[in-house]
This record gives sequence, C-alpha cells and structure tokens, in this order.
Amino acid sequence: MVYKALGRSMRTRHTLSFPLPALILAAFLFSAVWQSASAQSMEMKVNASNPRLPGWVRLMYGENPDPEKVTEAFEKYYETHPFVKNEYTQYYKRWMREVSRNPYSAPPDKGPSERDRQQGRAYLQRSSETAQMRALSGVANWTCVGPVNFDNGASGTSYAAGAAHVYTVEQALSNTNVLYAGTANAGLFKSTDKGLNWTALTDNMLVSSILSVEIDATNADIVYFGGASKLYKSTNGGTSFSQAGDATFNSVNHTINDIVSRPGFNNTIFVASNQGFTVRWMRAQLSPRS
Repeated sequence: MVYKALGRSMRTRHTLSFPLPALILAAFLFSAVWQSASAQSMEMKVNASNPRLPGWVRLMYGENPDPEKVTEAFEKYYETHPFVKNEYTQYYKRWMREVSRNPYSAPPDKGPSERDRQQGRAYLQRSSETAQMRALSGVANWTCVGPVNFDNGASGTSYAAGAAHVYTVEQALSNTNVLYAGTANAGLFKSTDKGLNWTALTDNMLVSSILSVEIDATNADIVYFGGASKLYKSTNGGTSFSQAGDATFNSVNHTINDIVSRPGFNNTIFVASNQGFTVRWMRAQLSPRS
C-alpha cells in the first residue's frame, strides 16, 4: 500500500551532480549485490538424483513442472502414505508459494515460455471481450468492500483481494503532483494528485511485478519501468508503452532492479539488472557497457 504524510510529499528527489564514473560504479555494485542475494534465495532441489524419489517429487523436479499435475500426484500419494514433514514437502510448500506469485510455467528468472505468452494473450482477449459484454449489457461494476487484510507484518496472513504490495514509488521533478508506483503483482499505477487517487496503467499488458521506475527529469510524461523481463518506455504519461532496447539487449530476459537517469543529462539512463549494467543514450539503442 502507498501512504501519504500530511504537509509534505511522499518522496522528494533533489537534483544533485555526481561524476559519471561514480554513478556507474554505484549502479554496478547495486546490481552485483542484488544478483548475489537473488542467487542465495533460489530454492535448491534436495537429493534430486535419488532413484527412490516419490513420483510427485520427480514431477516437481522435472523441467517446467505443471503445478496442477504435481498437486494431484502429491495429494494422491498421501492418500495411501502417512504424511511426514520432510525436505520434499518443504520444497513443495515453498515452490507452490512461488508459483502463486509467478503464474508462468517457466522459472521466474527465465521469463515466460511461448506457452505462457499464448495463454497470456488468450487471457487478455477474454478480459477484453468480458469488458465489452459488460458495457453492452449494462451490468453494474463490482467494487471490493472487504474484508481487507493489509498483511501487517504477519507472514501467515493472506493477500487481500485488490491489494498489492508496492515495490517502488517515483515522484516527477517537473510536476510534483505526478507519481508512478510499481507493485508486486498488479503492474504500474499513476497518480496526478500526489497520491490521493491512483490509476492502473498496465491492465492491458502481461506485466505483473515491477521493481523499478524512472521519470524523465524535465517531462513527467516520459517514464520507464522494468517488468515482464523487459524495459518499457512511455512518452504520453502511461497511456501506452513500447519496449525499449535493441535486439541484443532484448535477446535475454532482464530482472531490472533499478533505472536511474543521469542528473543534468536526462538523455542518459542507467539500467541495473540480473544481466549486468547498461547505459542508454537518447538517439541510440540500449546496449551493454563495459
């Protein structure tokens, strides 16, 4: 959730001057630390080579496992076996939790597979058709009235319908009424009244988690965000987005942890991702920088 304090803006960004080498070093170190932490958090498969693994474990350890089939095999197995908490059941619990947050069949660090993309496009098509039918039929829109659960620090509480954790909030320097927020599972939002009201910008895109947002220092309508393994840019305040970067940059999937524009040189942006550190100049394509 996003909160606002009375009497001052949520976040104030001051234009400071830093030498270019210092900015590059800071972004590189940030990217390296993030990659190290991400690698440590990856779940390890325990005794994967054991030939006596139960069938449901072999399914779960397989390439691109199907959560429904694994769950079915898991439940069927324990219909005839006593349930004993072990490394496999713990892996299953954590794996299913990750699946619930990342609906793609491919691992989160690999990006969506072609099957995922097809299912995503079909989902967007069905959503569009449903919205059109609702508009034509005059059916009233539904609004969530509760119960509301804000996950007040308790790891065991459930997610509230319509709620989303906020990963990043940026305020435009050129128009401090404008803010953009990237969320854990609901895409990108925008406010034009300093956070009093918010509008979803990516409902028609296959974008879920957004870790990084950057706004052009002189134009609040120019905004970048990292999501769905790519870098996106809008020049019209979020009405539409296009994928940024050249073929080389987009040939790999990026978990973009931070996007920073160079103070005083807003035509240059720095991107730190799990693939390394990148510099982009206006009038040039996004390309790796050594």
